[in-house]
Amino acid sequence: MHTSLLLLVQEYDISLRLPEIDFSRVQVEWVRLRSNIPEVWKLNNDGREFQVGEAMKERDLTARYPVVIIPGIISTSLESWSTSPEYRPFFREKVWGGFNMLSQVVFNRERWMAAMMLDSDTGLDAPGAKVRAAEGINAASNFMTGYWIWAKIIENLAVVGYDTNNLYLAAYDWRLSMWNLEERDGYFSKLKLMIEGLKKRQEKKVVITAHSMGATAKAMSAFLSGEMRDTVEMNPVGAYVLERFFSRSERQQLFRSWAGSASLWVKGGDTIWGNETWAPDDEPEASHSHGALISFRRDLVVATDAGAEQTKNMTAERVGNWILERTPSSFQKMLSTNYSFGIERDGEVLARNDFDNRKWSNPLEIRLPNAPSMKFICVYGHGKETERSYWYAHAQQVPNESLVDTELPKAEEAGTPLDSSRLRSSWIDAEYTNENLTPKVRNGVKIGEGDGTVGLLSMGAMCVEGWKRPRWNPAGINVTTVELPHRPVSNMPRGGANTSDHIDILGSTTMNEIILKVATGVGHEIQEAFVSRIREYAQQINWD
Repeated sequence: MHTSLLLLVQEYDISLRLPEIDFSRVQVEWVRLRSNIPEVWKLNNDGREFQVGEAMKERDLTARYPVVIIPGIISTSLESWSTSPEYRPFFREKVWGGFNMLSQVVFNRERWMAAMMLDSDTGLDAPGAKVRAAEGINAASNFMTGYWIWAKIIENLAVVGYDTNNLYLAAYDWRLSMWNLEERDGYFSKLKLMIEGLKKRQEKKVVITAHSMGATAKAMSAFLSGEMRDTVEMNPVGAYVLERFFSRSERQQLFRSWAGSASLWVKGGDTIWGNETWAPDDEPEASHSHGALISFRRDLVVATDAGAEQTKNMTAERVGNWILERTPSSFQKMLSTNYSFGIERDGEVLARNDFDNRKWSNPLEIRLPNAPSMKFICVYGHGKETERSYWYAHAQQVPNESLVDTELPKAEEAGTPLDSSRLRSSWIDAEYTNENLTPKVRNGVKIGEGDGTVGLLSMGAMCVEGWKRPRWNPAGINVTTVELPHRPVSNMPRGGANTSDHIDILGSTTMNEIILKVATGVGHEIQEAFVSRIREYAQQINWD
């Protein structure tokens, strides 16, 4: 959302004055903007449309296997189906995705929040609200006009003969837990029938191409304080507007109500992510370890009743418990009944986990299917700075949510430590920047490796090591890993043909080539390629 707003501001020269903003004028400008956007916004076309498909077509390659696309979390557009009087003005309009969503966030925030939040007890629609996933190819082709997601892949597939008869986009309501997604919408049953129907009708295997859903440190900070690197590194205009229209506490409230977002919780605990002094992806001679997922600076330590006891830095496992101690019982219940975040090494237990829905979204606690002829291809970007761990501050006094430049409480004013009756506020220590450390710290974020959103360990560790082991891959499914270096073109808003940004990689030339090669039957041409040290990192994990 932040990226889209900045693109709009830059493209159409929208001026926002600080510290006072004339919001009536902004609304007039917004209406003008929406009515004057070209039918095909120029950011949608950068010279690569259909090129990969044309190159494949020149090789006489055509559609061979049916293709099913499964979008990443938050990629699917959501529509309002509520007929309650307060929601009727936007019946069947998008409440997630498109310009209408941005209009609702800016000018009708409370109603939009009410529609998007899920009931804290049931994990389903809140009373009076009814939101469902959009359907069809367009459900995740573009987030809004010109801001493509799957559009370029769909364009290139179309050149070699794909259409709605052999190409299916499996949109879903990503807010829901996996269990509720099946219970309410029958999503997985319908997906199963679609895959089996395509295979039976065309007598060929089906290619499933999925994106994102990796475990991320970003998710942990969002659950804890409603923040992430994107929010603490905003320019003053973007930060002011975000807090004015969609505050930190509101973001936190929404995120915690979306049970589906908990699938992004880091998995494997300290075994995968490291301890207080070491992590498998630490750089040589590191000044501090990524294994301390949440760290506290000494000068911001909160004094306890017993004296100046320092708050301990926290590993992945301790962070999880710390978040749960600061969340409502309804959130804790949702998490325990829908998810599991450990690592399982016992073969008999792994077999039983086939029947435990809590385990299904954790590749460390579930086996790959018994399908020896299946092939996995892991493709992801590398070379873009990615948040891996954080420096946090906390205090009993809650900072003013409405102002970006609010002075945070000093250590001696911060109050007493957490107990059962008194909760402290926590936030990323955005004032802390030190580019000379390893890893470097920028605005309270420890920078690691990845694609700008998902860390390298999450993307590659199972591909290069975990799934090479029979306990998690009993059928010996062949797994090929391809890392794409991040080489963006500086003057192109989305990075150009060689970007490997988490979202923009879906428009990169190499990613499109890989998908089309598999779909047209020449997937054997794809060779493993590495640009990172993921194999070294993965070997340092205690898999046994």
